This record gives sequence, C-alpha cells and structure tokens, in this order.
Amino acid sequence: VCTAAFLLRMDMLLLVLAVQLYLLLEDGLRPPGRRSWLTGLAVFCGAGAAYSLFRWFYFHDVLPNTYYLKLTGVALTVRLLRGIFVFTDFLRDHLFFLLPVGLGTGVLMRRNARLALPAAVFALYCAYCVYTGGDSWDGDLPLRANRFIAFVMPLLFVLFNAVLNAALAAWRSGREERADPLLERFIAAGVTAVSLLLVNGLWLSSDADANWRRFTLSDRPPNVDRHERVAARLAEFRKLVQPGAVVATAWAGIPAYFSDYRMIDILGYNDRLIARMKPVVALGEDDFRFFRPGHLKWNEQRLFTQQRPDAFFQIWGVRRGMGNVTKVLPGYGYRQVGGFWMRTDSPFVHPAAAVAVEHPPATADVLDFHRKRRSKRAS
Repeated sequence: VCTAAFLLRMDMLLLVLAVQLYLLLEDGLRPPGRRSWLTGLAVFCGAGAAYSLFRWFYFHDVLPNTYYLKLTGVALTVRLLRGIFVFTDFLRDHLFFLLPVGLGTGVLMRRNARLALPAAVFALYCAYCVYTGGDSWDGDLPLRANRFIAFVMPLLFVLFNAVLNAALAAWRSGREERADPLLERFIAAGVTAVSLLLVNGLWLSSDADANWRRFTLSDRPPNVDRHERVAARLAEFRKLVQPGAVVATAWAGIPAYFSDYRMIDILGYNDRLIARMKPVVALGEDDFRFFRPGHLKWNEQRLFTQQRPDAFFQIWGVRRGMGNVTKVLPGYGYRQVGGFWMRTDSPFVHPAAAVAVEHPPATADVLDFHRKRRSKRAS
C-alpha cells in the first residue's frame, strides 16, 4: 500500500515515513515480523528506484516536472507567507472543531500513544500545505479544505472519536448512579452530528446557506459550468482543426483527454524549460497573495518561435504578458477564426477555416464577439 501510494503521488512519502517510523518506535523490528517488514522495505525501495530511473531516462529528471514548476524560482518566504495565509483561513473555518479535538488529543496522548499516528499525519500535511504555498485555487473556489489537507480530514474524526469516548468515560465514572447507555448513545450521536455540521460549514459559517445547497446537491459542484463551456468550445474547435495538430492551451485537462491533438501547456506543466524559469510575475514579501503555484511561468517567444503550435485553444501568457492579443499574434502568422487563433500556413487547419482566415471578420465584429464573451463570463 505504501509503495502504491508513493508511485501515485510522491508527496505521499510523508505518509509512508510517518507510518513506518511509528511502527518502528512502537514495536521495533521484532523477530516474528522482521522478515516481512524488510521484504516490504525492499519492494518499496525497488519500485521507487525503478520509477526514478525511468523518469530520468525518459524525462531527464529525477523529480516530477510539477516540482520544478511550483517550487523553484519562488522565494521560500513568499511560499510560506501565502501558505500561512491559506492555512489561517482553514483554521478559522474549522476552529470550533479543531480546538476541542486538538486539546483533547494532547491530554489523551500521554495515556494512549496510538493517537500520535493520526495526529502526526494530519500535522505533517498541514505543514506541507504551508510549505508549498497552498493550492492554486485557494480563495477562488468555495472549498472547505484544499487537496493537500482534505484527504487527511477523516483522521480528525478518529481523534474526535477517542476524545469523545474519553469524555463519556469520565462523565460515567463521575456519576454515583448507574449510567444510562441510551443517554450516552444519544449524547454521542448529538455531538457527532454537531461536529459534522461545523466541519462542513453547515452551521456557524458565513457561507452556511451556500454550503447547504452544495451539500444537498441543489447547486452544482464548483467549476462544473466552466468545464461544460470548455467541452463545448472543444467541439467547435475540432470542426476547425484536424487531429494530430499541435495545440496550445492553458487548461490542458479537457482538451487533452477528449481530443487527438498534441498539446502544449502554456503554463509549463509538460515543458521542463518553462518549469525551471523564474515566474513572469515578480513576487516579494509584500505581494505574496498573488502567488499561484503552477500559474506564474510562461514564455511567449519560445511558444511562437520554437514550438509554433498550429492553433491556440486557449491563451494565457500572451494576454497577460504581451498586451493586446490582436496586435501580437498576427505578427507571428496567426489569425482568428471563431474565437480561436490559428496559424495560416498550418496543414492541420480545415479548408473552411482557411477560407475564414483569408477573410477575417471586421473589427466591429471582433469587438462584438469579445463583448458578448465578456457578458457571458460576467453572467
């Protein structure tokens, strides 16, 4: 399980280390289990080494490209400041639950050392979230916990259960008459229900109404509407550009999975040169809030002169880095068709699109198109 977790995501190494260190400190390498533990260690190290060798020979890197993209070129202080800022929001949203569970766990850990493992795993990934500067979408999407913390939230309820059991046991021992099991179950169920309401932001939260709508599926999950629009635009794009074309985009997921194009991620997710750049946006300690991991590196000159995509499905750096798109892209041989930018000499552009390129819409039509697009985005 540890090997599979590490191969899926390298940051699961924190979980692996926490679990194995706990086992060694708690039980040591006793003779009955020593052989199986060493066998597991050999499997983990062998699989990890093989995967690292594959990554080196295939990608020429030991670490994933996203490591260099998100964690290099940005000052550690900037990452930590934004990470603390993001984590402070998380603490504030869950304070009424975290405070009693944290204090109770600290008291009980002296008598029950097993609580150290879930507490350590949760604390490690909170620290990891701070170290990486949080997630790209923190503050933009209505999420109660980002992906670095969400998967360890169930461990808090393991600790909550231990604290609740200890509290009920203390209450039971302090009573002279015999405890009522039904009353204890009622108290446990009530406290658990209140805790679930607090953690999910359904009570004592400024966004309680919106959280209830999402919780009851009255509202659609975050970003679903945007995903639908991207998928619809991709269907339009495939009518204009043939399979096999080199296509540049800012959102690589949907257009990459649902097409046969060779994709270029403008933000460098599959470009080791871009990943090792310094951020295009200068960041200091005073503007750490503008830090968005994985969304601050791009290179227009490399895109236009070396990679030369046949078409742009989406544009990111060009819009932000070089000003007006309509003034930049035509100079590199691109023309706009149906809201997309295509290279006029590309053999992958359908003939109908090529005709449209030769007769581009009037300036008023272009402005009207962008005006309608902005209106849709605003709505």
